[in-house]
Amino acid sequence: MADFILPKNMSRLAKYGDKVHLYHSTDDKIVHTLDFNRYLKVLPEAQVRIFEDRGHFLAISFRSW
Repeated sequence: MADFILPKNMSRLAKYGDKVHLYHSTDDKIVHTLDFNRYLKVLPEAQVRIFEDRGHFLAISFRSW
């Protein structure tokens, strides 16, 4: 799996301002809060939603019909 490494130049993404949505859960064991905070620093106008109990947002796959 590839890492979500911030590119050196985030201006293309930052220009979307509040159209960018960032979601994070404080109990995520894959994306640490420190990494999430780096995105917040680069994208200060982003819409942010922080959870406490969603882990890495792994969803159960849909049941076969």
